[in-house]
Amino acid sequence: MSRHKIELHLENIQPSIEYEHAYVLILKESGGGDRMISVIIGEYEARSIIMEWKGVATPRPLTHNLFGTILETLNISLERVTIHRVDKGVYYTYLYLKQGTTLMRIDARTSDAVAMAVRMRAPIYTYEDVIDHERIRNAEPTDTAFVGHDSPDPSNDAPKTYNQLDRLEQDLQRAIEEEEYELAAKLRDIISKLKEE
Repeated sequence: MSRHKIELHLENIQPSIEYEHAYVLILKESGGGDRMISVIIGEYEARSIIMEWKGVATPRPLTHNLFGTILETLNISLERVTIHRVDKGVYYTYLYLKQGTTLMRIDARTSDAVAMAVRMRAPIYTYEDVIDHERIRNAEPTDTAFVGHDSPDPSNDAPKTYNQLDRLEQDLQRAIEEEEYELAAKLRDIISKLKEE
C-alpha cells in the first residue's frame, strides 16, 4: 500500500511541562499546512538542535557535528529523514544516506535524526497516517495537547509552564554551580541569541 509523504520543518523546541529535564520538539507540516507533531527529547539533543538552529558556534565539535563531518569526509550525503511510524507514543525514524549510487537506510532516534537533518540541511518527512494520528490538536506551536492514544487526562492539573529561556537560564545557573564552565559558556551564547530575537 502506497503511503503519502508529508514534509515537515522545525517549528519550535520548548521545555516539557510534563517531564523534568526534557524538551518538546515541534515539527510542522511544510507548504502552508497547520498540522504539527511533537516529540519528547532529552536535554542534550535539544541543546544540540537549538545551537545549530540559532547558529551558535561551539569551540569543539559536538557529537552530531562530528558524525556529520565524518559523513561528508566519506562523501556520504544525508538525503532525508523519515519518521515512518509511531508505536505506543514512541516515534521510529530512518536516516537515508547516499554514497555514490548506493542508498542506505539506517534506524535512528528521532531526536538524533532531526539534529542531523538540521546540520546537514536535509528534509524531514513523515506519512499522512502518522501526522493525522499524532498531530497536535491546536495550531499554536506552544500547545502540547495531543489527539489519539497520547491524549493526556484533561482532569489533571497542568504543572507550571516554563518557557525555553527560563529553562536555559536554570541550566546555565546549574552549570556554573557545578563548575561546568564550557557548557555554561555555550548556554550563555544560546541565551544571548534568544534575547536578541
